[in-house]
Amino acid sequence: MISYLSYVWHVIVLGQLNLPCVKKIKIQYIIPIFIPFMTYVIIFWSNSTHIIHFCRLQKRVIRIITNSKPGDSCRQLFKKLGILPLMSQYIFSLLLIIVNNKALFQMNFEIHSINIRYNSDFHQRLVNLTTYKNGT
Repeated sequence: MISYLSYVWHVIVLGQLNLPCVKKIKIQYIIPIFIPFMTYVIIFWSNSTHIIHFCRLQKRVIRIITNSKPGDSCRQLFKKLGILPLMSQYIFSLLLIIVNNKALFQMNFEIHSINIRYNSDFHQRLVNLTTYKNGT
């Protein structure tokens, strides 16, 4: 992990150089390295308070790739490059898990027979996370 992070920082430093040869290879070189890193962040760091640092790192890389100023908004830059922001990637990965494993989840109409507006929604269990995790 540490060596990979240092590698990502070297890529950022390389991207900040304004040499003509570096400008041409930024997208072809930085994005293929950084996308797997962000996938790793989603899998292992998404439930951490440090996720905000990775969001900032992603924005910094996007600004470097597009030669934007540090204060510029990244919203249009993400759209231009066709990359989802980190939190959107997290939500998308959760949705993929649910869609690919529908049989593991119950629908509201399976729990009760009352015809309500939310019958076709997934049933959310009401549990205390600590108690549920500890099994007591």
